[in-house]
Amino acid sequence: MHFIRYTGQIKNKIDRHGYFQYKDNIVEVISAPWDRYNNVIMRNVCHAHLSSSLNSKIDIPFKNIWYDCILGKVDKQEKLCLLVNAHLYTLVNENFISFLRAKYKNCYIVLYFSDTYKYFCKNYRGFPSIAFLKSKLDFVLTYNVVDAKQYDLKLMRPAFPNYSSVKDNYDIVESDFFFVGQNKGRLNDLIKIYETCKKRNLVCDFYITGVNPDDFKYPEIIHYNTTLTYEEVLERVKKTKCVVNIVQSNTQGITMRDYEALGNGKMLLTNNYYLESMDFFNPRQVVWIDNLENEIDKMFNNLPKETVDISSYNEEGFYIWLNGIISNK
Repeated sequence: MHFIRYTGQIKNKIDRHGYFQYKDNIVEVISAPWDRYNNVIMRNVCHAHLSSSLNSKIDIPFKNIWYDCILGKVDKQEKLCLLVNAHLYTLVNENFISFLRAKYKNCYIVLYFSDTYKYFCKNYRGFPSIAFLKSKLDFVLTYNVVDAKQYDLKLMRPAFPNYSSVKDNYDIVESDFFFVGQNKGRLNDLIKIYETCKKRNLVCDFYITGVNPDDFKYPEIIHYNTTLTYEEVLERVKKTKCVVNIVQSNTQGITMRDYEALGNGKMLLTNNYYLESMDFFNPRQVVWIDNLENEIDKMFNNLPKETVDISSYNEEGFYIWLNGIISNK
């Protein structure tokens, strides 16, 4: 099987971006289709043409001129599995699907949600219906147990990225707690966490986007509406003791912040109780937000010597799992 995965993490330079093989399988992981181009002009033109943000406002014609190039070198006789993050949903239009089915006789097309279905419907005008996606694609995957049950989608197997290539950035000050993400109703909880930490002179490195300037509190310390590249996110994870993850209501599943904390051997402050159902859950590495006041004074005094064992949930394991469900289709 030849897997091509578009992660949709446009600003990402290192996470899940590369090429590896296991057994007779090839895996290519690419941030976005336009990253196939080394030429900056071609990359920018392709980006503009295929951009979900632009195409959600106006359906730009003639996207088919990019189809051959963005797939790279795949033999027509190979079994191909294309995985597309829902942020790049404009790729899975009927023309591209027809192109793939005609060119590759053994082709499987998969869309996966890295956020809730409602999030994509809200942020992308004309986002396809679940009925359309399920009728046109081979699989629709989601990390979210709630969406999996509500829309009868396939729940993704957890897969921890390999963070070994994250460099040490000595310009970043070490912190006790790190948060990065959109507001999405989390602001009050994050302010409470900050105030709890401030009383104990603990260092918070918080980046919150999507916040109305009228709601800024402690702007001299908390970074509002400042975006980070994913490379810097991981560098800041590496420089903190504890990653903060506040999951949205009506969601259950393993999120990127969980992967980043546990995959880098950090403490995790969260309300994601779904973690308790996973066999890699280590209660010594996780502190529940509701219990922060009781735990904060001792949570860094007894850091776990052994972090969670995630070896069976590596990326190769994810593709073995995906290959299995394809074989059983």
